[in-house]
Amino acid sequence: MADYYIDSVNGDDAAAGTSRSTAWRTFNNIPLTADTFVGGENVYLARGSHWIIDGSTNLPLWIVGGNSGSLTNHVRITPYGSGARPIIDGNDNPDIYLVYCENVAFWCEGIDIRNVTAAGVLAPGILFAATGANVGKEYSYVIRNNDIHDITGDAVKVGVNCTATTNGNRREIAWNNVYRSEERRVGKECLRL
Repeated sequence: MADYYIDSVNGDDAAAGTSRSTAWRTFNNIPLTADTFVGGENVYLARGSHWIIDGSTNLPLWIVGGNSGSLTNHVRITPYGSGARPIIDGNDNPDIYLVYCENVAFWCEGIDIRNVTAAGVLAPGILFAATGANVGKEYSYVIRNNDIHDITGDAVKVGVNCTATTNGNRREIAWNNVYRSEERRVGKECLRL
């Protein structure tokens, strides 16, 4: 198991990425291969950081697991340090996922996720999916206390190829501020399960 630290201000993508002092600058070093993450690992995002995601030079935050995690053993995406929430910014790029979690129990809390313009597939800010041999399997997830705004698709989309029953898994989407800046609207209608 490993923990990863990412800091857009003081990080260095040539560093190890496994401590505050060796944090990466971007999400580009996070391994994108299948079966990478296991329950109990953490992705720590430095407070005061601001990543502008374009999908090519600056990749989104992708967490891919190998059918891993449990009710009490998630991959956690959470801030560290002091200051403003870390920001993952789509910069109005069309159809880009800012946080994507696949085949692993996960927990996402305390992040500012913003600015995705949907051109075709109505990309959400946060997407959870089960793929390949894991289609139909159940995973625990907690998505709470995030600011998710200015997303023209769904703010959070959970349940892509996942079963609808819980069977004791924790499935929580709560206390997120979901709005469009011009309206400052908080709404459950932006969530899709």
